Amino acid sequence: TGFTLVRSDDNLYSTSGLVTGKVTSATHHEPTPTNLIAAISDMETAYTAAAGATPDSNELYDGGLTGKTLAPGVYKWTNTVNFSGQLTFDGTA
Repeated sequence: TGFTLVRSDDNLYSTSGLVTGKVTSATHHEPTPTNLIAAISDMETAYTAAAGATPDSNELYDGGLTGKTLAPGVYKWTNTVNFSGQLTFDGTA
């Protein structure tokens, strides 16, 4: 049910044959814990901003987003949102 993680020599990350890339956690050496704290804080800030934003669109496509392209904006659904194929987000970083 689990898998093995192998720590890097510098203890900044771990690797596994079941994961592409690096695995990090708060128990790795700096700067990993500090970076994780910053990422969590940024995520909380983004969630709070989005939760309080006025939607640009409500119930777009009745939640069926397969093959659709979403422009930048705030979308709100009270029903199920799903896609089984391509969904494109068209915007800038």
